Amino acid sequence: MLITVNYEEINQILNLMKLLRVLYWNKNNMKIKALTNIKIIQNQDRNLNTYYLIFNQDSTEEAYFCFANTVKEGWPEFQDNWASIQKIELEYEETEKGNKVINILSHDQSGDIFV
Repeated sequence: MLITVNYEEINQILNLMKLLRVLYWNKNNMKIKALTNIKIIQNQDRNLNTYYLIFNQDSTEEAYFCFANTVKEGWPEFQDNWASIQKIELEYEETEKGNKVINILSHDQSGDIFV
């Protein structure tokens, strides 16, 4: 018996399974946080991609990574105003290593609060 395998279809199915696993994991691990005393630092990774570290100044052990490819909304507004932002609301996930990565960051019309 000869079995033919279409590797492209198998890869598509595997990628879909990975995506579903990530979406399920994210749905169950998303948290929302409002911060009113923050410090934001701009930085670049090894590939010269810009990212931001958002530090909660009320807690010495709390910081959030903000990368363009993880933010669904509000990245251009954040980049334009990051130095003057004092208050922020964010939705984030905590990775298996304990890192907090922002997923939702969209601009509220008030000018100083991001949701």
